[in-house]
Formats: sequence, C-alpha cells, structure tokens
Amino acid sequence: MDERARLKEMREQARNAVRSHKLEKSPLYIACHSCGAPAEFDIIHQSYHCQHCGAHTDVDTTLEFVKKWRGEQRHKLKQAVTQQDLQAESVSCANCGAEVVLPAGEITAKCDFCGGKLVRKEFNQQEYFPEIIIPFYITPQEARSQLDKWLAANKDTKEAQIISQHCKQLAAYYLPYQVVQGSVDCEIFRDGSTKKYRCAGYVENVAVNASKQMDNSVLNAMEPFDWTKAVPFEYGFIAGQRAKMQDLGPKALEQRTLEEIHEAYLPTIEKTLQTDGLDVHSYLRQDSWSLSALLPAYVWQGQGLKLAINGQTGRVAVKVKQQIKTRPWYIEPALYTALGTAAFYALLLGFGVQEAEVLAGILGVFLAIVFCSIFGNSTRQRLKNKYLQSEAVKAERAQGDKLVLQKVEAVETLAPQFVEKIKGQEQFVKLSFYSSARLTKQMALFAGLNLLPVALAWLFGAVLDAKVEYSTISAWWCISVPVTLVWLVKFSRLTIFDFPIMQIIQPNGSLSEVISAPFEKEVAQLIGMGFKWLWRGMLAFAIIIAFMAVA
Repeated sequence: MDERARLKEMREQARNAVRSHKLEKSPLYIACHSCGAPAEFDIIHQSYHCQHCGAHTDVDTTLEFVKKWRGEQRHKLKQAVTQQDLQAESVSCANCGAEVVLPAGEITAKCDFCGGKLVRKEFNQQEYFPEIIIPFYITPQEARSQLDKWLAANKDTKEAQIISQHCKQLAAYYLPYQVVQGSVDCEIFRDGSTKKYRCAGYVENVAVNASKQMDNSVLNAMEPFDWTKAVPFEYGFIAGQRAKMQDLGPKALEQRTLEEIHEAYLPTIEKTLQTDGLDVHSYLRQDSWSLSALLPAYVWQGQGLKLAINGQTGRVAVKVKQQIKTRPWYIEPALYTALGTAAFYALLLGFGVQEAEVLAGILGVFLAIVFCSIFGNSTRQRLKNKYLQSEAVKAERAQGDKLVLQKVEAVETLAPQFVEKIKGQEQFVKLSFYSSARLTKQMALFAGLNLLPVALAWLFGAVLDAKVEYSTISAWWCISVPVTLVWLVKFSRLTIFDFPIMQIIQPNGSLSEVISAPFEKEVAQLIGMGFKWLWRGMLAFAIIIAFMAVA
C-alpha cells in the first residue's frame, strides 16, 4: 500500500472515530449541562456560559466529566493491548535489576528475587499514554510542496537559502503533547513601577510539546491545530508511523506550559500597561487539567536552524538564529531630552535672551543625565525569538482527494482580566492611566509654573508703571524648565502607573464609575513634606525673579 492510499485509509478511520467521538462527547468540547450547546468560559463568573440558553456550567462539573472520560479511555487502551497476542517478554526489575521473563498473555507479575512488581513496557508509563490524537492529514509530498512554496516566498532570506540547500528529506513524527485547559493567575511587574498588578484568565486547548529533544517554540509557531478533528487515541493511527512518547518531567512540563501562557497573554498585558518592559509570572489553578495527545508534524533541523511543518494544515515555521530586541531604553530619554531642550531654546529666543544656544546646550546636558538615570535604572531590554512562518490555514480535501488550503484568522486567546482588591474584595477591573483631567492638570502645572514669573512681572510692571526686562527671567527658566520636565516625566510617565484609574466590571459586563483616588493627592502623600516645601520655595523664587525683572 503506497503512502497516499495509507493516509486515505487513516483519514477514513479518523472520520469514523470523529462520528463515534461526537456521540461519546469530548473533554475538549465543553457542553452546557442544560441544553448541550457549546459553552464558553466566563472569566467574570468563573464558570462556563451557554450562549444558547444562558445557563452556567460549574467548573467542577467539567472536571468530573474529564476524570470519567479519562478513566474510560485508559480502560479501552488496556483492553486493546490485552486483546493483542502478548508474547513472553523479558523485563528488568526496577528494585533489584534482575531480568525476569513475563509469561505470554500476562501484563504484570512479581519478581522471583525481591518480590517487586513487574509491568510490561506497554503499561509502564500509563500516565503518559496518549489519550487523544490528531491524525496526519497531509502527505509527505504535500508537506514538501508547502515547504517549496515557503522557500520561493522567502528566497531572499538567509534561512530559506540554507534550508533549500541542506534539507533533502522531512521526518514525519507523531509528537507528544499535553493539551491544557484551566484557570490562570498572573502577577505582573512593570519597569519603573513599584506596583504589583494581578490578572486572571482561562486557557483553552493550549498544546504544550512534551518532548525533551524538540524545540517547543518552533512547534508553537506551526500551530494552530483544528481541535474538532481530535479523536480518542487508537493504536491503529500510529501503525507504521514514528511516534515519540512523552519524556518531559512534570516540573519541566509545567514550566513550558506557563511560558506558553505568558506568550499568549503578553500582548493584552503590554497594551494595557503601555510597555513591553514587563515581568510576568503565571500560575495554574487547581481546576486546570490536561490531556496527553499525539499531534502530527514534519520536522528538520540542521545548520543551526529548526523547521517544523504542521502535519494537519501544512503551515511552515522556521526558528532563526537572530533574536528580536525590545525597544532600547535610551530612545525615550533621548526623545524627552530633545523636546525639552528645543522648547527651552524657543522660549529663550522668544523673550530675547542673549546666548540662548549656550543656555539651551547646558540644559540639554543636564536633562540627558537626569533622564538617562531615571529610565536606565527602571527599564531593561529583553530578547524575543524570531520566526519565519507561512500563513495560518485550514486543510480540506476536494474531489479526487486534492488538498485545498483555506486561510484562517488567528485564534484569539481569551483575554485576561485585571484584578484589584477594592474595599476588601477581589474585583475584576478595567485599568487605564491617562484621562483628560489628569493630562490637563499636568500640562497646566508645567506651563503655569514656567510662566509664573512672566505673569507676576507683567502685573508688577503694570502696578508700578515700570518697564519689564523679560530677559532677567532666564535665570528662573534655567531652574523651572528642568524641574518641571523631570516632574512631568517621572510622575506623569512612570509613577502614574502606580495609580491606575479603575472601573469595576459588573456581572452584566458594564463598567462602574471611576473609583481610583486622585493622582495628584496620591503623589503628594508619596512625597510628603518635601513636596510642599519644594513648591513653596519655587513660588518664593518666582516672586523674587519677577521683582528683579521690574527693577
């Protein structure tokens, strides 16, 4: 039987399994306990919500179903192996190391030397036995065709040239995965902020590779899989195929899982906290669960590159040597320094101050030192892996078994919700940091403080009927501009993230009124008495400068 005919037989076997699977239900398909329609997890209510009838299904109900389904599936697998012709087999005793022969047809026995329990190899790792499988859907020839298309589209890249020259054959494998679902808690620390943020979310069908030898990140890049095609595992699917068993320990597997959750949640968290300078620590709750799975892939590695092709959809992913750097920390202080220096120079020219260039240059040096100190101590550059991918597709068969690929939209992860303790209770909240009121107050403070001596000098000149020498006020600007700029950056760009604007997310999805404390009041309390004396001293100096300009 040739490769195409064998895969056609496997697809028919998969279709039959899917029909049976739908009758038996699936742990990957969460159904409403009232009407049986699909139910989606509701983070706010922490239960599964049915869009059809509106009923809520408790998480514990789902966990009980998964436990029952797992027990039944493992029992079927044992029966399937037991019904095979089990020949006599030599096994090594884990206690004493003796080689003992298991009689034909027997799964377990006792060691004659130490009394230890002996188990056939087929049953020695029942915990890691696959419970579900997605069968290969594309042939090796079709996988090679998809790779050739990708090589043609990326012919100018160094990676495509290396693969074209060295990749002569793809290896087809069923790879071991854990498919994870469950609730997640995250703790987030933002560069430059002392506040610990928290958020909660739910992950659904996160596929985590469970092999030590395979690069989990490049396998992630070839996803997604179509989980509607997942079926209960049967030995017939892997007959004549290479399949790896799970060899990754529980702790390493948990670490990989949390890394994938981190990658999935990072875009939402970065958007909310307005930076990619974040440390995110994720934790799975006790209501999480996973299924052992075998998923199809064509792989190749060599010349420092790693290539994976999705065996169900044909999506190509290549991990390159180069890593993407997050935005360098010095860009922001350089921008603030340039803007502050330019504004100060324009201000000096506007009032006819002599040697404006020299004064602006001195201020620029000062601002560069201050801003680099502020941002350099609170911002770190991070590295991210870089991938070259073909577009996400769904594979179907047309008449004559012709492969047809349809572009699909990216699968969106259920966005996490931020959590804050309000009046002693944990509440889901929407966070923001800038409002029109906050921005108006900060800009009014900046402009008002810098122009205060000008207004006072004009007032004194009008009362005393005296001429005002506005160039005298340049001494004030040499102090007020850097002080107010540092204030504006430090408290309106960095410290402001310690005092978010919060709105409680109500059970019906609406938002409450803003309940956060005023930012200026919080900052004043943070600084204490030094805050009051700073502005009192600035006010006194402004009055003195104004009198000097009139005199």
